[in-house]
Amino acid sequence: MLSCLPSDEAVLNIYTEADGVFANAHRGSLVIDLSTVYPETSQELSRLGSERGVDVLDVTISGALLPPKRGC
Repeated sequence: MLSCLPSDEAVLNIYTEADGVFANAHRGSLVIDLSTVYPETSQELSRLGSERGVDVLDVTISGALLPPKRGC
C-alpha cells in the first residue's frame, strides 16, 4: 500500500485508527509512506508496523521540477 498524506496527524490517523491500515493489513504486508513528515512519525510507524508484522518504508519524494529536467 502507498500513502502520501498532508500531515503527521493524517499519517498517524490513517494508519492507527480502529479501521485503519494496520488494523486491516496482513502480517508480511509492505506499506510505503511518501508523506513529508517528521522523522519521529516515520519511526513510530515503523515501530507500530513491526509490532503487527507489517513492514513500513518511508520514501522521500520531491516536488521540485528542476532536478528531473536536468536528468538528475
